[in-house]
Amino acid sequence: MWVIASNSSGHYSSWPTCIARPDGSLESLEREVPGILYREFPDENRTKQFPSWTHNNKPMKLPDNEIYHNGTPSNHPRALDTHSLP
Repeated sequence: MWVIASNSSGHYSSWPTCIARPDGSLESLEREVPGILYREFPDENRTKQFPSWTHNNKPMKLPDNEIYHNGTPSNHPRALDTHSLP
């Protein structure tokens, strides 16, 4: 897979063009300077440093008794029964 991003050179550019990788690393061009940034994924050099990044070769699946959530799950009745009326 290739990722290609072009950069505008106008003074109106709030952000430079950048590529964020799944491992959290970031590469970017200079703001307001014309250019093209391209990378090939998966990148062997990076992949060897981050072996946990599998490029979605295996689908993520939670165990049947586990529910995905951010933070502490709510115990509110409407959160527990999402089909209940308000």
